[in-house]
Amino acid sequence: MTGIFPSIAQAADKFAHRPVVFVHGHGAGPGVWGNLISDAQALGYKSEELLAFDYSKQTPGDTTIEAIAGGLGKYIRDNELASKSPDGTIDIVAHSMGGLVARYYLKHDGGTSTTKHLVTLGTPNHGTLAADAACAVHVKCDVQTQEMTTRSDLLKALSSGSETPGPTAYATFRANFGNEPPLVSSGVGYCDGIVFGGATSALEGAQNFVTGCIAHNDYPSNSWTKEKTLALISDADGVNTPQAAQFACADLQENWGKDKWVGAQTSSCMTVTGTSAQKNAYSELLVRGCGYYWGWVKIWYYAGYKDVTCDVKYEGKGIGDAKFRDASTQSEKFRTMEIRSDSFPVRSGQTVGGSWSFGIHSYQSADYDAHGTATTPSLTVG
Repeated sequence: MTGIFPSIAQAADKFAHRPVVFVHGHGAGPGVWGNLISDAQALGYKSEELLAFDYSKQTPGDTTIEAIAGGLGKYIRDNELASKSPDGTIDIVAHSMGGLVARYYLKHDGGTSTTKHLVTLGTPNHGTLAADAACAVHVKCDVQTQEMTTRSDLLKALSSGSETPGPTAYATFRANFGNEPPLVSSGVGYCDGIVFGGATSALEGAQNFVTGCIAHNDYPSNSWTKEKTLALISDADGVNTPQAAQFACADLQENWGKDKWVGAQTSSCMTVTGTSAQKNAYSELLVRGCGYYWGWVKIWYYAGYKDVTCDVKYEGKGIGDAKFRDASTQSEKFRTMEIRSDSFPVRSGQTVGGSWSFGIHSYQSADYDAHGTATTPSLTVG
């Protein structure tokens, strides 16, 4: 009989769900994760399954990202997270510099063997021009900032070979789509004002997503980003996570009208969520960077600047031409827009997908200037 008790005690230490480790960024602390952790608990995660790694006493400063990553690995091992997980793996969600800490742990400390997903939010995976500028004038250029410059040895090492090593599934979120026009108008600039300089957050081999126009510190509290992050770390069948979820977006495409004086970036996404017994799907048309040029020097005016409005007319069709959103219009004074279809029930094994047709207008009284189609990625429901 005594031989039974160790296995019983060991079973009691197991988590019901795969644990999630949250890693904050430069000059921040674990408190940034309050909103996302609350949303995760609302899905069904237990508090002990949601852990925030705290290195706030080492940032900002001259402790290297390599050293902080060593602390992350020790934290994961000391808490025996892999052995407590129902499938022997963990998920990591990281903000800003925390994504570099997590990537170093995965690449150089064996983290890929036990990390199911890594999701980075606004991480300077290829550096940021803000760090370049700070270090060029030697203002607030600590060691960590220097390691986030675009040509740092650390980033070269992280990108050598594969940028997404091992069996881990990688995903990145960024607010700047990467090829914004030159901006000279007062009040108009990059959305993420800290990490910018092309699609610097994107990783080769990862799913790379563009959020709405949000500030750098708003990723962990932005509703769209939180929802998609929790979908990305969920299992398709919901075996080791509170919800069953799948999420995918097509790459951004450029749409221009009026001889390239008016335009926007667009993409289409498909999301499936629910439990193993009841699942629902919905599609989204994402509009990014809606605006127009003005004047012979071509100054770009985004929607939301002065009286510029983004007007979109659209219609969504699923596979087999079944409409999931009737023809309609939407007008916003924002440079980003998320148009969502109604949810519809789906079953395991079913393939869902479709497309959106649209027209985009943002210039005075002219007709809809940019027209196109955004194809939704097809998902086979788990």
